[in-house]
Amino acid sequence: MEEVKQDLSKQEQNGELQNSILSDLRKKRDSLGEQREPLQLDIPGYDGELVVEYKYVPFKEMRARSQAIMRQKASADRDIGAACDTLVLCCQAIYMRVQDRLVNIAATDPEIPTTYGDERLAEALGFTINLQNKDHGPARQGVLETFRNEYTIFDQAAKVTRWLQNTHRTIDEEFLGEG
Repeated sequence: MEEVKQDLSKQEQNGELQNSILSDLRKKRDSLGEQREPLQLDIPGYDGELVVEYKYVPFKEMRARSQAIMRQKASADRDIGAACDTLVLCCQAIYMRVQDRLVNIAATDPEIPTTYGDERLAEALGFTINLQNKDHGPARQGVLETFRNEYTIFDQAAKVTRWLQNTHRTIDEEFLGEG
């Protein structure tokens, strides 16, 4: 009889352990994909004073955007366009760091998030968005003018893409390729 009680006790413990593990798995699942906290990255060259917050974008939405780019002939412009579009599509807001706080870079309408195609970003950083530019729409121009270095655009797009692929992983220097 004692042996049966021990078996029941082990089963109860295993059941509790199993429920605990399942609870942890559910919590992890809830933090995947769209439920993930946004990714914040400094824009290179601004010494940590310019920060972009990126959001999760479903693959179908990303793929739809990339279809138009893929119709272009293989070229450097196509590659930089794809990297810019990744940043544009995922951009949730652009901030400046004031002491230890992130503040909307736009002086006008600060409650409305500033993004790459926003004229308020151009005004804040001192560049002009050319609405007649047939090669690059306003948002791509915003990326090109903000970064002013195509290699850093590719690097930032790669970091965002790695994050999109594994949104559950903690963002650290090693993950971002900086460690």
